[in-house]
Amino acid sequence: MNHISPVGSQVNPMNKVLWWALSTALTLAALSGCTEESAPEVAGVPATQICASTLDSSAAAALKRVSGTDEFTELEGESPGDGASNQFSLSGAVEGIHGTASERTQCTIYKADDKSGHPLIEIDFEAAASHPGSRSALKANSPKTTVYSIGAYAATNANFGATLFFACSTKGPDGGKPYVKASMYSSGDQFAEEDTGRDRMIILNSLSRRLAEKLGCAKEASLPTEVPAPMSQ
Repeated sequence: MNHISPVGSQVNPMNKVLWWALSTALTLAALSGCTEESAPEVAGVPATQICASTLDSSAAAALKRVSGTDEFTELEGESPGDGASNQFSLSGAVEGIHGTASERTQCTIYKADDKSGHPLIEIDFEAAASHPGSRSALKANSPKTTVYSIGAYAATNANFGATLFFACSTKGPDGGKPYVKASMYSSGDQFAEEDTGRDRMIILNSLSRRLAEKLGCAKEASLPTEVPAPMSQ
């Protein structure tokens, strides 16, 4: 008489190994898919919407030229000290203009597709008691400094920065000050310094004009709508 073996005893051990391998592969694939979905690409905004929409059309075009991209993000979240928003606003810039660097609100811009965590540019505003002299800067004849006839003093340098002082009387805990200093910084690895000086000044001038309007000193500041050619001796 033939005996019928149980079904389990007829399963080839090799088939079990293949089944487990296939099951494991499918599980890992599913987990990998979930991980990718949980970390989507960061959505950016156009230049005209960055930093409280303070860039005019010329400045937005300049930002695109120096960055080589059309989408940007900015510093968000809250300050660990006082819980204040890190996102730039003209009201925040006005409120902190007499404060320390940590008390002021900066316009910090990133390329939307950049993974380095380094800002493309950062712009800061602070009250100032004085400013450098344009003629003195020109006489120094530094190949790394380019001076512009804007406001009280304006210049770009080869360290990926730019500075603009404009007349605007403000009062704070430290007393009254007749100028506002606008400073631009960059990580240095986000764009080449060559041929970006005028574009950097166009961006800085646009934000400064908007802040001067917010401070009520646009006439006093007398900032141009178009950045002129650099000054010469």
